[in-house]
Amino acid sequence: MRIRLELCFVLLGISSTLALTAYQRSYPEKLAGRWEASDGQGGVVGMNILVTATVASSTTDLVDVPQKTEDFEILVYQRSGSDVKPLGFNFFTTSPDGGAAWDGRHLRIALAQKSSSADIHVNLAWDDTARLWTGTFERGTFKRRAITLRRPVGRENSLFVGTWFESSGLMNNCLHIAQAEDGTFTGWGDDIQVPGRIRYANGIRPPERATEHYGEIAKVEVTEPDHIEVELRAYTPTCCSHPFTTAISRDGNTLVGDWPGGPNQAPRPVKWTRVQGDSCISSASHR
Repeated sequence: MRIRLELCFVLLGISSTLALTAYQRSYPEKLAGRWEASDGQGGVVGMNILVTATVASSTTDLVDVPQKTEDFEILVYQRSGSDVKPLGFNFFTTSPDGGAAWDGRHLRIALAQKSSSADIHVNLAWDDTARLWTGTFERGTFKRRAITLRRPVGRENSLFVGTWFESSGLMNNCLHIAQAEDGTFTGWGDDIQVPGRIRYANGIRPPERATEHYGEIAKVEVTEPDHIEVELRAYTPTCCSHPFTTAISRDGNTLVGDWPGGPNQAPRPVKWTRVQGDSCISSASHR
């Protein structure tokens, strides 16, 4: 009986560890954003992952701090041009009836349509060390059974590629720019706030938990050798996208431009600074 009880506690401990892995992660941006592979026909198949996480409102430093995953969204696509068409994504979430299951290591999606050409089946395992997805992937006419999805990596090392932080905002303050093998640019953005440093007016009680967003899709286009156009939140169904144009410095470490006036966007100068690695958490925590 004692052995059975001990085994039961061990299994419960394993289950708790898996749940913790699935719903708490120190750097959610490792999972968020674009993941792609060649479709073998000159195009690309992939997915964009959006992660919404929360931290305690008393948090004053996000470095190595576990963030609780509140929402995990997956946009599956296949593209043959410079970017995905506005209606070219299939949208899934891990919420009830959202069509996707995620346990912290395995992602599964199964959508069977009346027409077999529209079926979607995804069964991928996440490798946290190598930072890639391996498994099977089917969408429409793409029927390859085995696949590895990685961050888009271009043949040329463009100065625009990298992770950029904008210190004057609480939203849209982290930008990831990638270049695919076909030479096209893509991107995604994060909203990173350190809630314990936000000041509230007297009498206003802050919420118990603050929200962080990772992986919002961006459109990216190089218009001149040293200029780039970016539209953050380019596919957000609700208002509003945030477009801007910047010029890169000679040393390749800053992007300087302006936020133009628009819906939900006040005009102001903007300066993005390149960060080491692929996370803005340290820059946001230590600014």
